[in-house]
Amino acid sequence: MAAGKMENAQMTSRGGDDGGVSENQVAQPAARAHRFRARHAAAAVIGLAIVGLVTLGIWRRDGPAPVLPEELERLDPELVSMIEDLAAAVQANPQDPNAHGRLGLVYEANGLFDEARRCYETVGQLADSTPWWSYHLAIATRQAGDFDGAMQLLRSLARKHPKFAALHHRLGAALLEAGHLDEAAIAFQRARGLAPSAPAPMVGLADVKLRQRDHAGAASLLQRAIEIDPNYKAAHYSLGLAYRGLGRSQEAARELARGLNAPPRFMPDPLAKQLRQYMVYPAGRAERAVELAAAGQTAEAAALLEKGLVTRPQDIGMINELSKIYVQMNQYDKALELLSRAKRVNEHDFRTFISLARCFLAMGRHAEALTHADRAADLAPTNVRTHLSRASVLRAMGRHDEALPALEAAVQLEPRSAELHVRLAQTCLRLGRDGQAEAHARTAIDLSPESFQAHVTLFAASIRQGHLQEAASTLSVARRLAPDDRRITAMQRRLAERRASEQTPEEG
Repeated sequence: MAAGKMENAQMTSRGGDDGGVSENQVAQPAARAHRFRARHAAAAVIGLAIVGLVTLGIWRRDGPAPVLPEELERLDPELVSMIEDLAAAVQANPQDPNAHGRLGLVYEANGLFDEARRCYETVGQLADSTPWWSYHLAIATRQAGDFDGAMQLLRSLARKHPKFAALHHRLGAALLEAGHLDEAAIAFQRARGLAPSAPAPMVGLADVKLRQRDHAGAASLLQRAIEIDPNYKAAHYSLGLAYRGLGRSQEAARELARGLNAPPRFMPDPLAKQLRQYMVYPAGRAERAVELAAAGQTAEAAALLEKGLVTRPQDIGMINELSKIYVQMNQYDKALELLSRAKRVNEHDFRTFISLARCFLAMGRHAEALTHADRAADLAPTNVRTHLSRASVLRAMGRHDEALPALEAAVQLEPRSAELHVRLAQTCLRLGRDGQAEAHARTAIDLSPESFQAHVTLFAASIRQGHLQEAASTLSVARRLAPDDRRITAMQRRLAERRASEQTPEEG
């Protein structure tokens, strides 16, 4: 957190190398933009009037017209009200690049990336001296699906603005995603040099080293990042991968569990706070809340969703997301009270019962958790999450024979999920169904040939059935995938012992 504040201060200081608008200047009209209109229908009508005026060219008197969605009337009334205010600001001063940029932030915050991109392009036409809006143009371009265009923008910006730490970090992430490891390492190093106490560049460098199989180097960087921010979930997950490569299996399992489903994290830029304030759509709020919770900022995540529920008290999706965060904070009473509200709104929404099962499971009240998981599966038998919820509760209760059909149902719904096939294979092994375990492990490998866990599971199934040639072949692949993992040594020993036990007296 301190590092983020330092970076923002550096980027917004007057007289800096990049110059330009400060965060305070960007935020001036925020209060007006967030004023929620009581008459929602009226806001939509006014919004349609704006569309008509722009279409007729009336607002193009002095400069570029405000960018507006094609079907404004279908948007949320609160969002329409916000667009109305900021479009009016553009109309009042169409040559002001920041007015267009603020409208772009509203679109970006609420998932309207094509509109955001057009706003930021307008900013570039009016003024090209500041990096903030161009940086968000690259983000919106990427989110709109143009990866190559975003990469070109990031590369160009990085050359023009060598002291923009968040920019170099995001460029590194894009390069890593594209497989350009050496260039990604350079970008992450630059970001780290600009913000030496920020954990995100360390994690980026570590992810490069993981791709290069430098597990020790990656572990060192990740340990330092976690010292700075113990709640950095993505760092925990990458550290688990590093430990696995080093053969430290127990530590790897712990870290992988801590970082499971971690969203990517990017360094803050001077517009990040403003962007969060413009979030209106539940999806936008929920996405940001998940990111905050994953970063350990559960109180801020809860506050974001609580604010959304003030204007949408019956939004079941938002209620369920907030209940997850309450469970994460061990505030079970709050979670249960919230979920009771969701049941009153719609007693047939399966998501609420999955959340109830999660809450009761965390409380150790397994019977009640199972009741709600069963109800979720009854309501949505074709949703994979309901069956995974039942399987999780049943496994916690030690009822693996009942968890098996729940996992089988999940696999039937998502047959191309390697992770589900591995889970099912492991449950089959626990129940002594070695042939089924082998089949599902093979399927997982077909779907994800680089899955180390799938190969470990296939090896176990093969050994137990006496398929030693298959076990040896699987071991060879597993050794290539994770040569330093401690399980490799155990698998070698087990194979040797099994071969020795099956030798005939003549062969001995």
